[in-house]
Amino acid sequence: MTKITFYKLTTYTLMLAFLATALYTSKMFIFKQKSVFSASDFGDSIDIFSNYTSWQKSPSKKTGDTTSQTLYLLARSVVYKQNFDSEQTYQSVTPQSIIDINGDGLADIVYHSREFKNGGYDILYSAILLNKGSMTYELSYKCVHDATGWYGDCAG
Repeated sequence: MTKITFYKLTTYTLMLAFLATALYTSKMFIFKQKSVFSASDFGDSIDIFSNYTSWQKSPSKKTGDTTSQTLYLLARSVVYKQNFDSEQTYQSVTPQSIIDINGDGLADIVYHSREFKNGGYDILYSAILLNKGSMTYELSYKCVHDATGWYGDCAG
């Protein structure tokens, strides 16, 4: 019985962690802040990051932070707003990858989302969130493409 209880607690904790991450990430895109980004390819794969020489390396590993191990277990998911057949906007929220980009031992998030509009265009959001420990993230790189143009550093 103890194993079943522990499994339920772990699953519940992971679901809460994923929900908090998804809400935090989607909230940040409400503001069109300009920043640097590494591009994604339509949500099915990540473009090569090795061309970027400006990753800020961490001076030390943070292996004592338990959140870094938890985040590796988060699964990819899709959340849609409204109904596909309606005139409303719907959005796919998919954390693309959870990896340690800057070498500090914490799991960072590479995010890609595509928002479709019935007007015949879509909006692409991509970002890199660096894990600062204790479930806090820093928006480090961002690119937004909509019908009017590109925002951020969308080199790719």
